[in-house]
This record gives sequence, structure tokens and C-alpha cells, in this order.
Amino acid sequence: MTPETKQTDCTEIHKLIPAYCLGAADPDETMLVAAHLAKCLEAATEAADYRVLSETLLSSAPRVA
Repeated sequence: MTPETKQTDCTEIHKLIPAYCLGAADPDETMLVAAHLAKCLEAATEAADYRVLSETLLSSAPRVA
């Protein structure tokens, strides 16, 4: 894999991270992102940030009876 290919792969993964963290990625995208997160600290850190954000948004919504 060339550095250019690796960069393209990382760029594409980073585009999928928000949907992945919200559970909105399709099964193929989910597997692709999960595999990438296991080997890329930068992507794993970004995913962790998105998870915190999604939890914050979820817990900030008013409760409806």
C-alpha cells in the first residue's frame, strides 16, 4: 500500500466515523471502520470523541412522559 492509498483509506474512514458512532453505518461500513480503529490511534481517538458527543447529545434531550 502506498502512502497515497493509505491517506485515501484514512480519509474515507474518517468520513464514516460519525455514522459508525451513531450506529447509522451499514454492516460493511461498520466492519471497515472497526478494523481501521483497531490499527489507527488517530481514528480511534476521533471515534472516542464522537462517542462522547453522541452520549452528551442523548443525555441532554428532555425526557418526554
